[in-house]
Amino acid sequence: MSNYRITVSTVVLLLGLNQISCHSGHTQQTEDTKIVNSLRRKIEADLKAHKTQRDIWAQTGNDAGWVAEQDDVLTGYSLNVEKTTSLVSPYLGTAEFRVTGNLSSPKNSSQEAREATDLGNSYSVNHRVIYAYQNEEWVLKSEECYDYNRSIEAKSWSICASMGGRQHGAHLDFISIP
Repeated sequence: MSNYRITVSTVVLLLGLNQISCHSGHTQQTEDTKIVNSLRRKIEADLKAHKTQRDIWAQTGNDAGWVAEQDDVLTGYSLNVEKTTSLVSPYLGTAEFRVTGNLSSPKNSSQEAREATDLGNSYSVNHRVIYAYQNEEWVLKSEECYDYNRSIEAKSWSICASMGGRQHGAHLDFISIP
């Protein structure tokens, strides 16, 4: 009888430990899912707030004049979240998305460019934003653009506004602009 009680007690103990082990794994998965979903909500809110931007700038060279540029975020983005060893920022989140710039033809004045509706010439620039999870919220840390970089004569990820001197349109920070 005593062997039977020990065997039953051992089985109950093992089942209990198995439940705790399975439950703690489920808890971690749930926590990870919450973290990823919170970043997804943050990115969607940031993209929605900056879905469309219009920029007016003076163009030089053969096609000199004032140009309007309507910048739009294309739907969809890629997302990645990584755990870190940092106590301050235990997670880093990265999102990549495309911004399309639609240009007007050159105008005689900034006012004409502001009123332009002939936004036909378009191009796209990939953007990458990096967030850190700090104090239970996502904080934007950087934004980069992937485009032709004149300083190295190749495409690369760089701080958006430093892309070979282009200080306008889809080459500017898209989310981090106040």
